[in-house]
Amino acid sequence: MVNTQTALTFLENHSLFASRWLGAQQQWRGWLEERLHTPIEPKQIDGLLLSLRQSLGQEGLEESALMSELRLARQRLMLWIAYRDLNGLATLDEVTHALSYFAQQSLALTVAYIRRDLNSRFGLPWARLADYELPLMIVGMGKLGGKELNLSSDIDLIFLYEEEGDTRGGSSSISNHEWFTKLGRRLIRIISEHDVNGFVFRVDMRLRPNGDSGPLVCSLEMLEEYLFVQGREWERYAWIKGRMIYPLKDHPDHARCEKGLEQIIRPFVYRRHLDYGVIAAIRELHAQIQREAEKRSSNRSGRSRDIKLGRGGIREIEFLAQMFQLMRGGTDPRLRIRPTLEVLDLLEANQLMSPEEIHDLKGAYVFLRRLEHRYRFGKISKPIIFQKVMKRVYSLPRLWLDQIKSLRSRHFYKSSTITRIEWHVTLRKHSLWMRAVVCNSMQTIWIGSPIPLYFQKCTSVGKVGRIALA
Repeated sequence: MVNTQTALTFLENHSLFASRWLGAQQQWRGWLEERLHTPIEPKQIDGLLLSLRQSLGQEGLEESALMSELRLARQRLMLWIAYRDLNGLATLDEVTHALSYFAQQSLALTVAYIRRDLNSRFGLPWARLADYELPLMIVGMGKLGGKELNLSSDIDLIFLYEEEGDTRGGSSSISNHEWFTKLGRRLIRIISEHDVNGFVFRVDMRLRPNGDSGPLVCSLEMLEEYLFVQGREWERYAWIKGRMIYPLKDHPDHARCEKGLEQIIRPFVYRRHLDYGVIAAIRELHAQIQREAEKRSSNRSGRSRDIKLGRGGIREIEFLAQMFQLMRGGTDPRLRIRPTLEVLDLLEANQLMSPEEIHDLKGAYVFLRRLEHRYRFGKISKPIIFQKVMKRVYSLPRLWLDQIKSLRSRHFYKSSTITRIEWHVTLRKHSLWMRAVVCNSMQTIWIGSPIPLYFQKCTSVGKVGRIALA
């Protein structure tokens, strides 16, 4: 069992972020030591937010105090994650689920605070034909929707409401749209604005209808019209991960709101037949992803090994899983799920891919995601070490071959004596395996057009194992 003091020293030595916060908040040291062997679960995160929840139950809470409490809770959670993860005790699911749950609860608490203030001035949005309040519906997209947030993820959000109308019960009345717009703007500012304690999450609203040029919030009717008149294939791809994260599941409006959203999204994303017509769109979408990665890597040495967007990287594994969901999710409801690893398990169970291919994909995905987290822990530590790569996010060659000792956790692998060359070979092995599996599964996508060169190389070699040994 890992000694708590040794683990804490290791954390401070490998993270400037940790050493600064533990230096500024000495009382956190004992709190953190007690939690080394405690998995981070929802009830533990609720404990981090307990004091803020109690403060919300009282009148007179200042917005600045709310922002400070949220940010301090976030920093404590990040320390806890780093403490367990860098000492080899946290699984990938523990890290991603903890971050996703914290994001969801932070948004819910902030909405409750703003709602109370708006209610005192403008009343509340009310249904026209029934007697109930209309809540703000928040849809988490991307990694938040899949409960796969990483340490540096933005949260991709879409704000919705059920119907048009006017508010009731306040000193003045405004339209529902205006009320929800006021709420949304304040919510974004409270969550994303920097102060002395940092920020909670960066918020990205570009996936909403019409992107930055569209309204900040829209009704379900407006969303439905947009998707079925203007919705593009990449939006089908994006909405696979879409998950309503507010109202919360224990909220009395949750089931009604989720049903209304589901009736719009399901027929848009999933067709009632095997959707081979989407092949051309998938081919173009994959080409766009590659162009984006190549554009980001231009004039930047080493970005060809971008572990997120590069060839053989995280995005390609996610893309492969979602390709099967788009094509077959209409006829097989089991594929209408969000987490990438769960989708891969279903592909194996349904014999859409071989057990060997799924094993390789899952191994590569977990390895690259954990490496991404290790890099992020390192990126917020030891600025001197990273001064040559701070502007090359995920740029690995120099990092791996020259500075790997600074990033490596003793428990990332079973052996603490693994060499930097072995790390490099492991990354190469996973990337090549991934490329081979993707090419074997996506050959039909390139029917009628040239197969990309690196896929040609994969198919010319054959079996995954032979490629990995090349």
